[in-house]
Amino acid sequence: MRFIFSVCISCLLVFVACKSENNSSTETTNSVVKKDTILEYKNDLNFGRLPGIVGVFDVPAMLALYKADSCELKNLSKKLAQIYGQLQHEAERNGVEVNGPLGQIKFNNNPDNFKFACFLLMKQTPANLPLFGNEVILKGGKMLVYNHFGPAENLHISYQVIKNFLTEKKLNVTSAMREFYVVPPSQENKSNCITVILVPVS
Repeated sequence: MRFIFSVCISCLLVFVACKSENNSSTETTNSVVKKDTILEYKNDLNFGRLPGIVGVFDVPAMLALYKADSCELKNLSKKLAQIYGQLQHEAERNGVEVNGPLGQIKFNNNPDNFKFACFLLMKQTPANLPLFGNEVILKGGKMLVYNHFGPAENLHISYQVIKNFLTEKKLNVTSAMREFYVVPPSQENKSNCITVILVPVS
């Protein structure tokens, strides 16, 4: 529960601090898993542990238990805690092998109707349809990878570096960015967290 609380506080701080240019309201990065497809997904996020821009990689598709939602900014922390808790409960109920960190996609920066999705990476499609959330495949493709080291309140600095790099290299963002909380902040130490940011580009 402490982990979920820490992630939620971090997400709230990031939203307040970061003025992302990504205002995509589409969810084209995701597709529902067909139940006759039983595949194993690696969900590999091992891009090294150097801070900052790591490079542009061909990232494979990822299987996730996914819940899209929206709320007012003032209710975001409570909403995120609720969703992450329910996703973890659903994974346990369904015997799902979790295969990676918790993640989030932000679709806009509207404080009155903030649209986002929370997800939990899975190794394999579960036998039963989830009672909460959906099984989706996060599409693969070319992605800029950025390792953010440090507290979430400094994420806006990383996003500015990403924006400058995209402009300099003439890269276009093709869909919503993804955040993965590889080493989530703890209540004791918020400075040791690692957030991996994936930016789909062309």
